[in-house]
Amino acid sequence: MNFRKPLAALALAGALAVGYAGVAGAQTPAPAAPSTPTTQSQHHFTCEGAKDRLAKLQKRDDEIKAHIAKAEARRDQLVAEGKTDQAAALTKRIDAAKDRLGKVEARVEKVKDAVAKRCDNHANPGTAATPAT
Repeated sequence: MNFRKPLAALALAGALAVGYAGVAGAQTPAPAAPSTPTTQSQHHFTCEGAKDRLAKLQKRDDEIKAHIAKAEARRDQLVAEGKTDQAAALTKRIDAAKDRLGKVEARVEKVKDAVAKRCDNHANPGTAATPAT
């Protein structure tokens, strides 16, 4: 039996069907953009939310400081035991933690300023900030 010709015809028919579906899919118009912006692009500021964020950042700041103190104590212990290679590796980790601490402290200050600027003025709308002399 010769199956080559029927298989070739079947393959050709399948290729034409898939090719036609691909052309039809390419002609489908793209969905229209939404008329209103998405909620992800909108940001709603509340004093309560900002104060919560500030509390979380301060907590993280304290946790990093405690972690650094604990790691420094461990490093000193390693040095006392003569394990200088492990102490050097731990020193690298301590330095990285101090870098993170600097970033967290900068963020805490930024949020503190924003909370003071936005929330304190709303709490006391009649009070103007007095310039430093």
